[in-house]
Order: sequence, then structure tokens, then C-alpha cells
Amino acid sequence: MVGPDFDTGHSRVPTAVTDVVDASRLDTTARDSTEGQPKPIGVQRPGGGRPERLAERPLLRILNAAMARLAGAVVLAVGMVSLAAGQHARAADGPTQGWDGRVFVSVNGGHRWASGSFGYRDTQTVFQEEASAQATFVRQGAPALDFAAGLRLWRHLGIGATLSALHENQPTTLSITVPHPVFFNRPTTGNAADSSSHNELALHLQALFVASVGRRLRLGFFGGPSRFWLHQQMVHDAELAPTLLPDMSFSLSLPKLRGETANPSAWGFHAGADLTFRVSKSVGIGGLVRYSHATVHLANALTTYRTGDAGKKVSMNLGGLQVTGGLTFWP
Repeated sequence: MVGPDFDTGHSRVPTAVTDVVDASRLDTTARDSTEGQPKPIGVQRPGGGRPERLAERPLLRILNAAMARLAGAVVLAVGMVSLAAGQHARAADGPTQGWDGRVFVSVNGGHRWASGSFGYRDTQTVFQEEASAQATFVRQGAPALDFAAGLRLWRHLGIGATLSALHENQPTTLSITVPHPVFFNRPTTGNAADSSSHNELALHLQALFVASVGRRLRLGFFGGPSRFWLHQQMVHDAELAPTLLPDMSFSLSLPKLRGETANPSAWGFHAGADLTFRVSKSVGIGGLVRYSHATVHLANALTTYRTGDAGKKVSMNLGGLQVTGGLTFWP
């Protein structure tokens, strides 16, 4: 969108976050003196309504990445089963109380909690004053899904792996403050609200301790390192719609947000406990509580898009407290 142009001696109002650096180099003599200057031309405010939604990452690419990692977890589970089958004939000790067999697999669904916010800010000089843009994302938590497998090594001890997936729509706001194109110390602020896609995929590698609590109850404790992969929509620019009326009142709206997807990964940790009730020889139902944590560092999308420099980083915490329930199988 092209911003309003003023007559000779007046500055053009920027129409995008990245335009303001160019606007800062335009003539601003109108701000120093109002004598002999033509009257500004009024500009109608564009129609209201919700800003255009951020461009979504193609669903096929997300599914391909998730399925590739899920396939890796399936291969790991198959490898565990094969190893157990080979060792079963040589095992001198029978099933240890608490482990109903040497191998288990489980499927669980539940909720992961998250709170707080994440954001980043950019500033630059426009019309001899500071202009700023602030993007904020609110963490709310979301449903989560787990696939797990484990192998008993010795007595109550074993190893396992869990693949955990989460999808969250985060409320997102962008606030932009621009100085008045004619007068000093009279800035205006425009705000836009939308939602951003936040997808986490985590592989938890764990040491396991499982013991019986009565005939049918099994209590387990686990913990270890975790690898997180993140797909996060980031706001990096916006279309600005300024309005300067004949009475010199100045306002700003943001009809369109622009974004991109960041894909960082990081190592973290997890720990938790689960309780399983065996309903048959090979099937159990139960619940699980797990806390996990990792920190990823992302480039400030506003600064990177404007300057091309990705060196300015912001931090985001991943993981959190998760409670799930589901089925456990002992092949």
C-alpha cells in the first residue's frame, strides 16, 4: 500500500515497518516551521476488520517432518523388540515383579501447561524521533500426544524413549508507534491482534525404574535428556495504513501482518512418574506426569527482516508440565 504524500516540504508517511528507515532520510523541514506550508491532504482510513492472517507454513512440510521423526521412533521401538526377542532365550531370570514382560509400548494423550509470554522489539529513527515495533506471543498450553517404548535391562531397571508432539495457537499482538510527520512529541500507535502457530516435537531418552504396588498396579519413575524441535511463526513486518486529516490529527492502523516460520532445535531434560493398572495379561491403563524444559534462541524477526542481520537473538522456553493418560501394552 502506498502511503499518503504531502506537498513540497512535507514528508511521506511510511507504509511498512521496513519503510520507516527510508522515511527517516526524507525532508522534515515541516516539523521545524509551519509558516508558508500548504495544508496537508486528508487521507481516508482504510476499512476496519481483522488483519490478514499470518501466512501458514505448508501443512505438507510439517507433516513430512513429523512423520520422519515418528518413523525414527518406530524403528527404535522395533529394534528394542528385536533385541528383547534375541535375549529372551538367553535370559536366566524371569520377569521381574513390576515389569510385565521385558518390553512395553504405550500411547498417551493429555495436556501440557505453559504460561507467560515471549516477544521481541525493534526501534529506528523516523522524522527525527524514535519509532518502535513490539511483537508479543502469549503461551497458553495445549493438548499433547505421546508414543513411548521401553526395554527392561536388569531387575527393576530399563531404558526407553518417548516421542511427544504438541500444537498450540498463540495469541499474538503487534504494536507499532510512529512519530507525527509534522509535530514533535505527538506519536501515534497502531495495534493488530492475530494468532501464531507453535509446534513442538520432542524425543525424550530415559532411564526407567518400575516396581509393583499390589497385584495390578505398577509405579514407574523416569528421566533423562530431551531433544526439542520447534516450528514457530514469527511476525517480521506489517503493512501500515496512516491517516493525516486536515485538522492535523494523525492515526495508524495495521491491516496486514507478515510473518515467517523459524525452525530451531535444542537439547533439554525431563523427569516424571507414571502409574499403570494392569487390566489383562498384556494391556494396562494409566496416567503420567512429566516435566520437561529446553531453551531455544531465535533471531529477532523484526530486526533481521529490516537490516538483514540475524545476530540479535531472543530466547524462548519449551516444554513444561504435562499430564497424560492412555494405554500400555506388553507384547
